[in-house]
Amino acid sequence: MSDPSSRRRLPRSGQVALAVVVGLVGFMLVTQYQARRDLEGRLAGEREADLAQLLSDLSARSDDLQTEIVDLRVRLATAATSTERDAVLLATARQELESIRILLGIVAVEGEGIEIVIGDPQETIGPEVLVDIVQELRDAGAEAIEVGGARVVASTAFTGRPGALVVDGTRIPSPIRVRAIGARSTLAEALKIPGGVEDAVGAREGATIAVVVKTKLRIAALHTLPRFTYATRS
Repeated sequence: MSDPSSRRRLPRSGQVALAVVVGLVGFMLVTQYQARRDLEGRLAGEREADLAQLLSDLSARSDDLQTEIVDLRVRLATAATSTERDAVLLATARQELESIRILLGIVAVEGEGIEIVIGDPQETIGPEVLVDIVQELRDAGAEAIEVGGARVVASTAFTGRPGALVVDGTRIPSPIRVRAIGARSTLAEALKIPGGVEDAVGAREGATIAVVVKTKLRIAALHTLPRFTYATRS
């Protein structure tokens, strides 16, 4: 027979854990909504036919996150009395842990997406172009990105000079290859926006860009987590 006092403690800690999950998903929704608003602002005035698919996919993603928040709130309310609260908390925690591991770039991932190949025989592509590409892909909903064989995370840095580009201290081979996992049609259309990535690359002398849509793409490159010397948990 289980200890009654132990059973009384589970709901409180369980509700707190699930409340944290609701907060995380809420933050994701706000971030996604803000990214959508920023993207819509930048693309104001462009042809609706060119942007219809992109904005439709962003709206669908926002709706999915809203539905997920509602579902989690229902589970939080039920967890106080449900005998299945522990299973619900464990399953939710596992899902959130997997999402965090993907964001940190410490696990291989696969899914639909695109591969970008940039030729730069005249060495005119600088690190700022790679930054623009990554930002455009993120705005379009890319969930994992790899550049030149290196996993891109929040702390990734692009340096060097045209013809000798470097990502996180590693030289990027030629041609430059960028791979992104996400809604493939949305990612591909985002790069075609007038004045965007494809136009920027095409304006460089001798530079070429090819975008290949993939129904299944694997990103195996992993990011090494830093070792903290001065920052400790308080």
